[in-house]
Amino acid sequence: MKCPKCKHEFEPFRFKIPEWLDREAWHHWLTYRNKFNQPFTDRAKTIAINKLKELKDKGYDPAEVIDYCINKPWQGIYEPKELGFKKVIEREKINEAKKRIQAIPRKPNKRAQELRKGIKAEMVAIAKKMRSYSTTESLIARSRYQQLKDQLLSIDDSL
Repeated sequence: MKCPKCKHEFEPFRFKIPEWLDREAWHHWLTYRNKFNQPFTDRAKTIAINKLKELKDKGYDPAEVIDYCINKPWQGIYEPKELGFKKVIEREKINEAKKRIQAIPRKPNKRAQELRKGIKAEMVAIAKKMRSYSTTESLIARSRYQQLKDQLLSIDDSL
């Protein structure tokens, strides 16, 4: 089998790797280790997979951990200690919290409702009277109507 990225031949089925482990990432880890003349024995592979399983249980994505260790460049599998490296579980918790916050129904603010009601009433009154206004009065009324419309749009429930 050939790796799609680096075109090296590899046999991913010679050593059984777990289903949760990305085969391509594992191949890159083995290739990386071979560059340092440190080929993996079956025992070393088992230890590395156990470490990846431990990190997976803590919430890290095994493929991201492998890429992280290669970029460091470390010759073993270690837990990322940088603050920028977020755990999958933490990201999921943050997304769930955001969804819960967005699902909370907002209670309408009474003061904002009263302001809206007053502005709408004034807008209706202006609209009714504009037909009988002269040209100058009509321009003034339209200007006031637009001001009220903008004011209505700017009112939020945080009042």
